[in-house]
Amino acid sequence: MTPEKLSNAMDQLDAVYVAEALSHPATAAKRIRAKRLFLRVGSLVACLCLLLTSVLVGSYFYIPPAPNLPTAEKGIWIPQSPVYGWSLPPSVSCSLGPPHIFYQGQVYYSGRDLGELPRWAIGKKLGTTVGSIDGWTAEDGYEGYDFAGRVQEGYSVYTVKGYNPDFMICVEYSSSIFDKPQIVAFMNVDGFSLEKGGDLFDARLRLSTGYKSISYKADPWKDYPHATKPTLTAVDTKTMQRFLDAINAATFVYRQDIPDEARKEGIGTEELCRIYIETKHGLSIPLCLYKGGYVSFLGCVTEIYGTGAKDSLFGLAVQIDDHTLQALIQEMEANAK
Repeated sequence: MTPEKLSNAMDQLDAVYVAEALSHPATAAKRIRAKRLFLRVGSLVACLCLLLTSVLVGSYFYIPPAPNLPTAEKGIWIPQSPVYGWSLPPSVSCSLGPPHIFYQGQVYYSGRDLGELPRWAIGKKLGTTVGSIDGWTAEDGYEGYDFAGRVQEGYSVYTVKGYNPDFMICVEYSSSIFDKPQIVAFMNVDGFSLEKGGDLFDARLRLSTGYKSISYKADPWKDYPHATKPTLTAVDTKTMQRFLDAINAATFVYRQDIPDEARKEGIGTEELCRIYIETKHGLSIPLCLYKGGYVSFLGCVTEIYGTGAKDSLFGLAVQIDDHTLQALIQEMEANAK
């Protein structure tokens, strides 16, 4: 039979016979099997797409769990700072001094320059602030006074996701004087020892878990006391990692012990610039970069900060190779936006 005759014969087939053939058990079974295979493959593809999306989104918003804080046997001991005024008698209201609250036998001070925390950074609720206590003395200690201090009563206190509450908690300020609630970090910055930079920059501030952006102030004291907005910049990943590795490995020293050649006459250590590292945890971590390769953390103020900086967290610094420090500064200046 020629192709032409076969085509003509097919055209003469009644539609009833075609329908009957399609409904034949063998044909129907094949169609069912094909449909089932399509559904199975489609479901598998959908699951894979959902899994991939979850991985990508989860990795972007993933916050590493809070680590246990190191207890350095060696290093520099940071004594617990008093919460009363520098020249005031020892028995005063704990409503004096910078904002602070008591929690689990420690005093937590309000973060400075850490920026406002986003709501997604809030963790478990710990309690509610109860206001100040009149007649409190340093001899009373902090046990039994949870959530008291120099913060108005009625504000909620939370953990901060990814941070150990032994070091950092946060307070949600909700008042008619604010356009919206403000979430501020509070840190326990004393009563422990620090040996290596990683005891602070990695274990406590979590800088090694990743960052979103970097800003800097080329001249932090320009136009002081008016605050100037940091300049957003970009730094090569390798350059930034070398800097982080260096400050984590370096040993803490007292800033007062920094050699004279690294100091600015009459003022103290010469600050070259200030860097702000926006972490994946929602904080902006300020670090001061000094002449000679010295780096220190600037985050909050305690009473002792003004009278004995050597005995506070902010009286400490690590020293890294000056070439590593200068490479970071040069990249920040070159890539300023």
